[in-house]
Amino acid sequence: MKALFMVMKILCLPMILIFKLMGILFYGISMLSTKLTGPLLTFLGACCVYCIITRSWRDVLILASCISIVYLFYFLGGLLLGVLKTAEGNLTNFLHA
Repeated sequence: MKALFMVMKILCLPMILIFKLMGILFYGISMLSTKLTGPLLTFLGACCVYCIITRSWRDVLILASCISIVYLFYFLGGLLLGVLKTAEGNLTNFLHA
């Protein structure tokens, strides 16, 4: 039983490294995408306000759905980062046990 526990700890090391690298990669991508999509969201919001003023409701719906999709990607990216950090922390705790 002790040998199996030691093998599991050894197999845990590359998984911790992979999760750590994926977390750093996704964090960098999320920071970069935030810098790029910020002006896009500002532009889409301004276009949405213009379409509301001109009462072009179909265009408002299209623009609002585009904004919602961008925010959904932000949420999913943050959720993925949280899951990676939690998995890495749990594996680290298992390694130190």
